[in-house]
Amino acid sequence: MLYESATLRRELAKEFGKLGVLGMHLQGYGCAGTNAVGYGLACMELWAGDSGFRSFVSVQGSLSMFSIYPYGSEEQKNEWPPRLAAVGARHRRHAARREPGTTECGCGPGK
Repeated sequence: MLYESATLRRELAKEFGKLGVLGMHLQGYGCAGTNAVGYGLACMELWAGDSGFRSFVSVQGSLSMFSIYPYGSEEQKNEWPPRLAAVGARHRRHAARREPGTTECGCGPGK
């Protein structure tokens, strides 16, 4: 379970993108354009399976992608939401770095 292990395999993160749930509440730019009820129901179902899945989907869509919509340039909107919706974001200057689905973090003594 994602919540217990605090890890998300890259392949699984990409499956969420293929299903169209990443940024699904946003219109255009490669996003599904679902209404708030549909987004809420999808998140509720993800949460029922594992709250970590729901957290991943809502953070990717709401924090990462949603902020680009009101504040990003048209160029940024055309580049980043489609890539983030597919979980394939890599900045050209940082091509060797990890993709979002493989980010590791932790807390506690020594971290």
